[in-house]
Amino acid sequence: MGRGKKYDIEETEKICLAYMQASNNPAVGSAQKADRFWDTVMQKLADLSPTDCPPGTYKHRSVAAIQCYLKENVFPSVNKFQKSLRRVHAANLTGGLTEMEKINIAVAMHC
Repeated sequence: MGRGKKYDIEETEKICLAYMQASNNPAVGSAQKADRFWDTVMQKLADLSPTDCPPGTYKHRSVAAIQCYLKENVFPSVNKFQKSLRRVHAANLTGGLTEMEKINIAVAMHC
């Protein structure tokens, strides 16, 4: 099977948003089964997809393709950023920094 279309930033944001919305569903919580979770992710992604999205993108991708993309591209970057943010929090910087200022420092460290 060939490779699918390249993910752009807008599609990546929608996929992440769909994943977060499915993860934060208080009605189901952390006890939901994997199949139900991914069904929810795909439904959320379909809801967030542009009506004129080209074939092979957004809601037209398979669950396996979305899972692979998250695992290989998104999650490693998120984990790297989390490490940067933890380092900022552990540094106990002075000056009464807001959480957003700490996040901005972590972003600068991350990039």
